Amino acid sequence: MSGAAPDEPTPQSDSSEPLHPQPPTPRTKAVKKERSNLTQRLITAAILIPPVLYVIYQGGMWMLGTVLVITMIAIAEFYDLIEAKGAEPLRSFGMTAAAALQVVAYLGSEYLATLLLSAELLGVMVAQLGKAKITESLASISGTFFGVFYVGWLLS
Repeated sequence: MSGAAPDEPTPQSDSSEPLHPQPPTPRTKAVKKERSNLTQRLITAAILIPPVLYVIYQGGMWMLGTVLVITMIAIAEFYDLIEAKGAEPLRSFGMTAAAALQVVAYLGSEYLATLLLSAELLGVMVAQLGKAKITESLASISGTFFGVFYVGWLLS
């Protein structure tokens, strides 16, 4: 017998047939190029840089107040993002914990800041004891604490 078994198909080596690739995906709408927001960014920078420099120069309570405001805006934005993904963070607990962390860090005690962060983790775990499912608790604990740590600790 000459090579191939009768059950197996013989390979086609006919190269006279050209390959036919799939046609390109048709465009449903003409894609409109978005305008650059460079002008908006430059105007925002021109407006915000002088007050930020003033706050840095003044230091003290000005600096603490500004960092607290930025922390509250940032953690609210973070919690909005993870709520959109389905998590249920303890928003008020997390915002209060992040603000307390900023104040303790401002007062200059690294030991107290670390102790506070540990107490906040324990507090958020205890607050989740009433959840019916462990998966709900874990998602809420991790989202709340990660917000406090990611925003609060790293901005302190």
